[in-house]
Amino acid sequence: MQNTAKVIKNSGQFKKGQTKPANSGRKKGTPNKKTAEIFERLKGVDIVGELLAIARTTEKDELKVAVYKELMKYVYPQRKAVALGINETAGINIVVADKKHKEMLEEL
Repeated sequence: MQNTAKVIKNSGQFKKGQTKPANSGRKKGTPNKKTAEIFERLKGVDIVGELLAIARTTEKDELKVAVYKELMKYVYPQRKAVALGINETAGINIVVADKKHKEMLEEL
C-alpha cells in the first residue's frame, strides 16, 4: 500500500519554533482584500437613503418593519436587560391620592 499523503513544503518564510519577525503581516486596521473590495464597490452609495426608499415605496408591511427596525439600531441605543432583586423583608408602601381608589384598595 502506498502512502498518498501530500507533503507541504515550507518556502523558508517561517521556521517552526521561531517567533515571527517584528512588523510582519497585515498592519492593524488594514482591511483584507474582500473587505476592501466591498468598501470600494459601495463607495458613493447612500445605503441609508436606499433603505428608506425601499421602506417608503413597498406595500409589504413586513419589509417596512424590517427596514425601519434595522435603521432604528443607529438612532436609538439598544436597552440592556436589568435584573431587579426583591427584598422580601421590605414592605410595599402605596400612596393613593384619590379617595375612591383608596377605599377600593382598603377593601382588598
